[in-house]
Amino acid sequence: MLYPPLSYLEVTRRPRLEEVGGQVVTVLPMKINANVTCSTIEETLGKRKQLYVALLENVREEVERDVEAVIRSERAQERLKHSPWDRDDRDDKQLQRSIMKECEEIVETRKAFDGSWYNDDVKYVQAMEEATRLKEMAMCKVYY
Repeated sequence: MLYPPLSYLEVTRRPRLEEVGGQVVTVLPMKINANVTCSTIEETLGKRKQLYVALLENVREEVERDVEAVIRSERAQERLKHSPWDRDDRDDKQLQRSIMKECEEIVETRKAFDGSWYNDDVKYVQAMEEATRLKEMAMCKVYY
């Protein structure tokens, strides 16, 4: 007997005893029920990617908020004045755009990865470490 995916048997009435072929058997009245809210295999396999991308997007939003606040600080302005890389521009908005562009590139790169990539535990741990360091790396660009 074949059952459709995401289905189960549901007992519909009380069991009863019947005689069949000279033997007494227990009859369980049942029906097949489909669980339409259950995740498919593809959804389950893609769950890590979905969670990771959501985490990265949240971190990107935190970076955007915090860079906006910190970039005007005295410490950040001092860094802009004395950095050989930023001496010509001395533009806090340019630095902010650069940081946000890099964060966005990381998010978009990770979104492009196939869901199965995230199911490799070693790769997933590396990706999680990257996500947890993303904000720290962005703030270091402001201060150093």
